[in-house]
Order: sequence, then structure tokens, then C-alpha cells
Amino acid sequence: MVVGLSRGQASEVLECSPQILLVWERRGLIPKPQRRPGGWRVYTPEDIESIARHKAVMREVRQSYAKDTR
Repeated sequence: MVVGLSRGQASEVLECSPQILLVWERRGLIPKPQRRPGGWRVYTPEDIESIARHKAVMREVRQSYAKDTR
């Protein structure tokens, strides 16, 4: 059995909505998580780390863009 967090649990840890995780996954911005036998997504600690890095980069890009447009 795959051990990790559900999408809801992962979104709480990452402080984002569960829907944004799906959007990022569909757009190929984050790796697809493993799935349990029933098809539910399972976010491993490595997935959480990767998504947290992605969030940090996106935040820096937004901040940089905001500074450039002033």
C-alpha cells in the first residue's frame, strides 16, 4: 500500500486549495502523484517537497513580475 497524504491533507500542509493541485498536475507543473488501488491520489513526502519548491518559485515569479510592472 502506498503511504502518504490525501489531496485534502496535502493541500492543508501546502496551504493551497485541493483544486490547485489538480490544475498544476494537469498542466504538468508538478509530478503526478502515486495512486492507491481505488484510484485516490497519494502525495508522498517527496511530492510535498517538490510542490513546496514549485510554490516558492511561482511566488518569486509573481513578486518579480509585480516589481517590474510598477
